[in-house]
Amino acid sequence: MIDDFITYLTNNTESFTTIEHAWTMEPVESINDQVPALYPFRDEDSAAGDGTDKVVARMMTRIIRVQIVCRIADFDALQSELYGAALGWSAGPAFTELAPEGGNMLALKGSLFWWEERFSNRVKISSL
Repeated sequence: MIDDFITYLTNNTESFTTIEHAWTMEPVESINDQVPALYPFRDEDSAAGDGTDKVVARMMTRIIRVQIVCRIADFDALQSELYGAALGWSAGPAFTELAPEGGNMLALKGSLFWWEERFSNRVKISSL
């Protein structure tokens, strides 16, 4: 799923020098030549229900996080570009489209600004 999302972002954004799997959760300063950058990764899954019922199908919510790394002066435009590309993307026919969940600053390190956006989609899961 993340590989497809990376390909989609690569084909539907113009300003990012780097779009690849996140390789750390901690902001680092040694990537100056790779910015602006997007680092998506899949985060948590959650399903409604209390686990005691015998329901064999549920809607699973999946969270995708995307770290934006850039110069602070470029952030607003780059965030808008990410939203323009990401909102409405779907991992396939069984999935809902991506929807925004919010974002927050991770760090300001040297001249680099690290921000994390959270998106969610839903997929129906069931037993075979």
